[in-house]
Amino acid sequence: MFDTSDLASAEIADLILKNYEEAVKKYDLSWKRINGEDWVRILVKLPQLVDKCDWSEVTNRDWVDLLCEHPEFVELCKDEFLKSRMWKALTENDWSRLLKAQPQLAKYKPEQPTDAENQSGKSVVIGKWDTSHLASAEIADLILENYEEAAKNYDLSWKRINGEDWVRILVKYPQLVDKCDWSEVTNRDWVDLLCEHPEFVELCKDEFWKSGMWKALTENDWARLLKAQPQLAKYKPEQPTDTENRGGKSVVRWDTSHLASAEIADLILENYEEAAKNYDLSWKRINGEDWVRILVKYPQLVDKCDWSEVTNRDWVDLLCEHPEFVELCKDEFWKSGMWKALTENDWARLLKAQPQLAKYKLAGQV
Repeated sequence: MFDTSDLASAEIADLILKNYEEAVKKYDLSWKRINGEDWVRILVKLPQLVDKCDWSEVTNRDWVDLLCEHPEFVELCKDEFLKSRMWKALTENDWSRLLKAQPQLAKYKPEQPTDAENQSGKSVVIGKWDTSHLASAEIADLILENYEEAAKNYDLSWKRINGEDWVRILVKYPQLVDKCDWSEVTNRDWVDLLCEHPEFVELCKDEFWKSGMWKALTENDWARLLKAQPQLAKYKPEQPTDTENRGGKSVVRWDTSHLASAEIADLILENYEEAAKNYDLSWKRINGEDWVRILVKYPQLVDKCDWSEVTNRDWVDLLCEHPEFVELCKDEFWKSGMWKALTENDWARLLKAQPQLAKYKLAGQV
């Protein structure tokens, strides 16, 4: 059996959905790697696999998607704690979508919690619903739907909200700035936010973070920001001048360890020579998808690539553009596993682009 422990959730789901009987026969399926979104895809087609599902991976959005197609999962899901928690976490929009598709499920819609205490004559809900299991986007959706109601009825897990969702929240509710965990905000998020709300330059009190963020913006970031808010040009830093001497040359590099994979890749793709000169590039933070983008443009960077980050889908994307990576990739153990893990759809796509690679398909089947 071929191992699937190195595959992404979507890739394992694709194997199962293509032909489950074949997948079970040929692959050691890593069920625990499958996320909620992919469980929905699987269970809609193969509801008999319900006992394989790790319900802790299923978010409220996944739950609604599943029930819209298969309302019988109300009974099939044996995790009563999860179901109870999930019903309570659904927003009005979730319920609207669910009941439009399956109106008979209205009986599961919970009443507003009533356990309360009296404070200065006011009734205050103390039975707040937990949000620690929700994804960032789901907590943000609760807040954006109606912040006052969300604050009253939910114990909001602010620390679970990522930078992209903080932008959505702060554009609508700038008064929540003090709740923001700025360590989650990337340079792309920062530009998105300032394009809408330039006043966040003053509202953000994390001066150390801001200083690092200004330096990390690329020329493309600055072009986009200054097109929207030209008055922020004064924050664009000069090229740094404090230097150290290495072989008679002045070298200064800005840190990238706080940047997301896509942001480091963007720096490299914008101008690798400039990026290598001005930034301490955190190669280990780059994921497989971004390695494909980089290597398609700069195949000479192959020795920098962390192949453990590259999935079979990434491998196919790369070989479709650069078949020479069959030879350039020196990780023979990884390549051997990758050939075996490719699905028929992967091979069809690859061989349509690079038919000469068919010989590796035969080798992988040995």
